[in-house]
Amino acid sequence: MIKKDWENRIIIFSQIVVWIIILSIVVFAETGTGFIARSSESGKDSEALSYFEHGMNNLQQKNFRLAITNFQEAISLKPDFHEAFTNLAISHAKIFEYEKAVQILEKCLKQNPKKKYLIYHNMAQFLKNYDQEKAEKIYQIAIDQNPYPKFVYFDLGDFYWEQDRFELAVQNYMEGLKLHNLKDYYKGNLLIQKLAFADSSKKFEQIGKFLTENLSEDSLRTIYDDIVFDHYYLKNNRKIADKYFRIGMHHLNQNKNLVAKWYLEKSVEYWNNNKNPAQQQLKMFGK
Repeated sequence: MIKKDWENRIIIFSQIVVWIIILSIVVFAETGTGFIARSSESGKDSEALSYFEHGMNNLQQKNFRLAITNFQEAISLKPDFHEAFTNLAISHAKIFEYEKAVQILEKCLKQNPKKKYLIYHNMAQFLKNYDQEKAEKIYQIAIDQNPYPKFVYFDLGDFYWEQDRFELAVQNYMEGLKLHNLKDYYKGNLLIQKLAFADSSKKFEQIGKFLTENLSEDSLRTIYDDIVFDHYYLKNNRKIADKYFRIGMHHLNQNKNLVAKWYLEKSVEYWNNNKNPAQQQLKMFGK
């Protein structure tokens, strides 16, 4: 009889444990998976950005093999990370792997990035080391694509100069020097910003309006300072944005949603780019 009671108690206890486990799973499903879903994608973006920044540091310190590894990791996490592609190509070129660098840029071009003009310019610089005929054609494409091609003209001039084609070299130097003035510099950089703000219709239209007007150099400088300088140096800052994002995620994990939202919005303010994981997080708040 005693043995039978113990068996019954064990069975009841086992059933209770099973139900506790089931309930725990249900509770976790309700509260935990939402966090996993919203953090996994942003976590990948944040991790990709971290690898990219390590790669840039390696590149600046001339640790090119380490830079290659970090840029590859960034791309594996975020396959449309165009900046990582470009700097991966540059890193290969630094160790004289020019054909590999061009292959990487060709792959990047297929993804239709906004900064084609930079990719073509870099590609021409790499191609000239082993395929001068193709390099010459790519330089011309880079000039056509570039909103401010002064430096492409200079590099193409150098390309011709090194081949003793002095007349063509001088022609390109002269074209570059025509752009060596503040007014063209401001207009060129405003055009670059117009490309950068293509996803923001209001800013895009604003810059387009300025460029259609015959403005003085002083007016262009003011617009440049307000749009280009202020945005790039004060707001287009990934490192600052990342710090705001991490603080926001910390508060989000503590269910302090209003505080988290404020920090995530600050992150977007400092880096308004679809690669900023804070943008995805803000969708939860209906932004």
